[in-house]
Amino acid sequence: MVGSLHIKSFREFRKVLVVRLSSLGDIIHTLPAVHQLRRALPKAQIHWVVKKKHHDLLQGNPLLDEVIPIDTDGWKGDPVSRETFSQVKGLAGRLQREKYDLVVDFQGSIKSGLISYLTHSPFRLGFSPSCCREPLSALFTNEWVTLRRGKYHKVEMYGDLLKGIGIEFPGLPAVCVRPPSDGGGIDNFLEREVGNHKPRVAINPGARWETKRWPLEYWSRLADFLQAQGAKVIIVWGPGEREMASEVGALMSFFPIIAPLTNLKQLLFLLSRVDLVIAGDTGPLHLAAAMGTPVIGLYGPTDPLLNGPYGQMERVIETDLSCRGCWKRVCTEGTCMRSISPEKVYRLAIRFLNS
Repeated sequence: MVGSLHIKSFREFRKVLVVRLSSLGDIIHTLPAVHQLRRALPKAQIHWVVKKKHHDLLQGNPLLDEVIPIDTDGWKGDPVSRETFSQVKGLAGRLQREKYDLVVDFQGSIKSGLISYLTHSPFRLGFSPSCCREPLSALFTNEWVTLRRGKYHKVEMYGDLLKGIGIEFPGLPAVCVRPPSDGGGIDNFLEREVGNHKPRVAINPGARWETKRWPLEYWSRLADFLQAQGAKVIIVWGPGEREMASEVGALMSFFPIIAPLTNLKQLLFLLSRVDLVIAGDTGPLHLAAAMGTPVIGLYGPTDPLLNGPYGQMERVIETDLSCRGCWKRVCTEGTCMRSISPEKVYRLAIRFLNS
């Protein structure tokens, strides 16, 4: 599996840097591997470099000694500007002062590879070019792992990366995110809008990819079906999605409960206080699953075998069209998510809630 086979015994590593900058779902899918890394290296310092907007997800995690937030959004827009050069130079200085003896690049992008290289660590572990999202990123690592053949979940792929240095990965735990104890005002919202009512169902209509979005009228029908059976349905939304949430509410027959705009900690708190979360292949789905909140995932252009809610794959509803799992962000047909009926999702939700 390893390209150069020059890695010393993993037990000798004392300071480790994890590189996984984004996205929210992929960071969550990396956590089980980092859990195993911590078990294998209980006395080592483990740091994680991550995009600033995801910092709150990792801050305070007992697996980590330090979280290093960085803002890389401007690098791609103007990679040769003086400001970008200054940021990269400052980051390089900081990382080199840490003297990491192992860097693990779980991302496989040019950006994550560059950050790995900037550490000057003697052991920079990453995927081989054929397994990287951006093959050129392998130029920046010096220990490669080639993934086994076949289709399997990203959580297990990241675990296979650790096997390259002799750390076994059992694939657990599925629950790897602790909900915050402070609701940041969301506890007041829930008390006012829901009280002690059960069951509570959160739905998340938004998605960054247009092709991942279930039709808004389907969300409203599903919410009406559930509320007719006595559930309280909370519409959750993120930045830029307020209009979508409002439209779902406007299409409903029942009075809608629309959550306020939340930061990451508030969203975690809300998702931990409901009985079921229904969403497409988005961050909130994976956040809920990582906390152990039951979920139903709706899948069309992405493949749940690779990217499903880890630990809860039995509650995935996938389109039955032959083009499923195409990974297209734009599609002229736009039929795969529409092929999943509200009635089908409702039946699964009620079957779970009644159980």
